[in-house]
Amino acid sequence: VLRPRMNLDFAVLLMRSSYNAVDEIDIVPMDQFQRDFFLIRQAEYKPYSESLGNGAMIQGDLADPNYFDFISFAQYATINREIVNPPSVFEEQQPVEGG
Repeated sequence: VLRPRMNLDFAVLLMRSSYNAVDEIDIVPMDQFQRDFFLIRQAEYKPYSESLGNGAMIQGDLADPNYFDFISFAQYATINREIVNPPSVFEEQQPVEGG
């Protein structure tokens, strides 16, 4: 079933909103969240794309509804993994600002 392309600004807003919510409730260091999110995407991309068929999805294109489904799944799978048993205390790496 062909679906229309998503509005890119809206798709980005949805992804950022979920990411910001995880950061706000402090369930995991965000550097750890990024690593876990990458690992889930890496593990799940090939099986998902193959199940759709060749050319059915453009990797990295959030306006593509098939890719948006995939990346949303990966993000929420990561969130679910982190929220089930969050540590009560953790250390989080912060960027160093030069000046």
